[in-house]
Amino acid sequence: MLNIKLLKKGWMTTSGSSLLRMMQNVSTPVLDLIVRESLQNSLDAGMKSLDITKDKIRVDFKYSTFDSKLLADELEGINSQLHKLDTKANKFLSITDTNTIGLTGNLNGIFNVNEKNQHLGKLVFQIMKPQDNEGSGGSWGIGKTVYYRLGLGLIIYYSRIKKENGEFENRLVAALVEDENKSDGLLKNKYPDSLGAAFFGVEEEDQINNLRAMTDSNYIKKFLEIFDLKPLTGEKTGTTIIIPYIDEEKVLQDNIPEGLEKLWWYDSVEQYLKVSIFRWYFPRISKDYTYGCRLLATINGEAVSLDSNVPIFRKLTDMYAAAFLDKIPEWITKKAITRSNNISEKEIGWFMYTKINKDEIMPNNLPSPYSYCQVKQDNKEYNTPIICYCRKPGMIINYSNEYSIKTNPNEIVLGVFVLNSLNSITSPAIINLDEYVRQSEKSDHMHWSDHVIVQNKRQVAIVGTIINQIKAELEKSFGENNPVSGQAELNTVLAQKFGKKFMPDEGYGFGKSKKNGGGGGKKTILSHKSNYIKMDESKFTDDGIMLDYNIIINDKINSIVIKNIITTVGKDCQAQKWEDLGMTYPINLKAIAFRCNMLEKKKVNKAIVMYSNTNNMFEYFEITELKTNKGTVYGYKMDVKSDFKPIDFVLRLSFDSIDKLIQSTFVFSFEEDS
Repeated sequence: MLNIKLLKKGWMTTSGSSLLRMMQNVSTPVLDLIVRESLQNSLDAGMKSLDITKDKIRVDFKYSTFDSKLLADELEGINSQLHKLDTKANKFLSITDTNTIGLTGNLNGIFNVNEKNQHLGKLVFQIMKPQDNEGSGGSWGIGKTVYYRLGLGLIIYYSRIKKENGEFENRLVAALVEDENKSDGLLKNKYPDSLGAAFFGVEEEDQINNLRAMTDSNYIKKFLEIFDLKPLTGEKTGTTIIIPYIDEEKVLQDNIPEGLEKLWWYDSVEQYLKVSIFRWYFPRISKDYTYGCRLLATINGEAVSLDSNVPIFRKLTDMYAAAFLDKIPEWITKKAITRSNNISEKEIGWFMYTKINKDEIMPNNLPSPYSYCQVKQDNKEYNTPIICYCRKPGMIINYSNEYSIKTNPNEIVLGVFVLNSLNSITSPAIINLDEYVRQSEKSDHMHWSDHVIVQNKRQVAIVGTIINQIKAELEKSFGENNPVSGQAELNTVLAQKFGKKFMPDEGYGFGKSKKNGGGGGKKTILSHKSNYIKMDESKFTDDGIMLDYNIIINDKINSIVIKNIITTVGKDCQAQKWEDLGMTYPINLKAIAFRCNMLEKKKVNKAIVMYSNTNNMFEYFEITELKTNKGTVYGYKMDVKSDFKPIDFVLRLSFDSIDKLIQSTFVFSFEEDS
């Protein structure tokens, strides 16, 4: 049996609930985050002795069932709680990499700053410790907390390493992270002073830190048999991460974006993993990948390879390959993204793009390419582009359709940007270009931004150059149009304004914040018939943020609905979903105010009417607070009180945030009489 070591309440300690909140991306499906994080960790851990022209990093995903009672018998302290679980919850996911160095380092996970290759400590024991390999995928800290979201928070780590003396060693350790406030937690009843975190290994009473990883090969072999897994043998080294107690129905249901149909890859975890690997790692699977060893991924023993069910990724793979070719296919346009100052080589990357018939990537009535790439596209009158970005590790940072160009519904613009990861910034300090953008990536690696390299020195606008030149190239080739939607522009502007007030200056945003909703005039964020909602003005005070909207109602409506949403990583998360994930909604809606400008197209001189939770009426509207199941106010519904009259008024929203790292925006809708 593996012994338990609890994290208990004390000074400078981190609770389980805090760890679960550290990666704030709650809008990207958890299986996608698992794929991104696990593959990045595996690729970062590739052995330096590998021949990048021949060898591959192999990562095997296994999704199957296990005997919960056998596992419970091996975990001290929580065995009785595990025995009480519903026997249906016996699914597990394991992720095994080989041709990697494994979880090297001190067995108890404690190490000094100058000690290298302490992967056991960083991945298991020391959450928040950063990766120290050049070109790696970022922090091995916050990002790996996503593992604890998939099941009950219990994660098992097996690894085989080669020690400095040439001997091989097997290692086994487990960790549990859960919300310490949950009444049904595995630790709650037995350990009331627990912080919601524990480790499982071998206890050694003669040590200060008396828990270390298990190294008994016979015990490890028997333990792995619970999951029908075998220890690595021969010259193989690597790591297996096991996540038990997966609620398959819940995981797949949570993955389906709100308002979208259930597509074929939502039928099973295995199919979803396949599409997710393509979505985020098609460059690394490509035979043309040149920055390191290629990726060989398997799911339940079957190699993941491009097939007819994923035509969009075939196209994108060919476009990625063009970055490294002098002669490229005629259907691809290749544009060097360049700059002349502060850079070793003028090319900071390459942008490949094309406009193709949508039937080429939607044969046989396959789902929309936007669905494959997790990009929103609701307008049936035109298509917006799909542009993706990547750097040396070969993981797609994100997919974006926030460019202003439009094409007809039968055509679509695709684009791939590949960073010149061998290039370097030369001033105000020398830093590899890949390392520069990596430093700006958050824990989920889904965003790039410019940041300060040397304190008190101006930023080197590498990311700004990339975005601006891609935008100019697309507009030159396909024509400049108005923004795709007023609401999309508002989301960007408000996110920037929110960040200007609450986020640190370093490492945030693609550009500078705008005034008065962006540009010199009011920006329409919603229009319907002759009704309009326009962004008027925003103000920041010590008490929070005030946003003014000019609302013009000429055609009869029944009500106006205003909702606050979290805009994490370019996606939307509703307040109720946020709370369903066990987190406190961070936005505090304080009050709204109403000032009438015109009634029945005649100017009026009315005093400003303030609204709070003690006053539920404006002069022309009755206000209802929109609340979550926990009673959190996340918006308002304004019902027309009496006979409809055309009206022009200013609505002010006042709010603040309890978490400076979280971005928010407001969405509006009109409701008409049925």
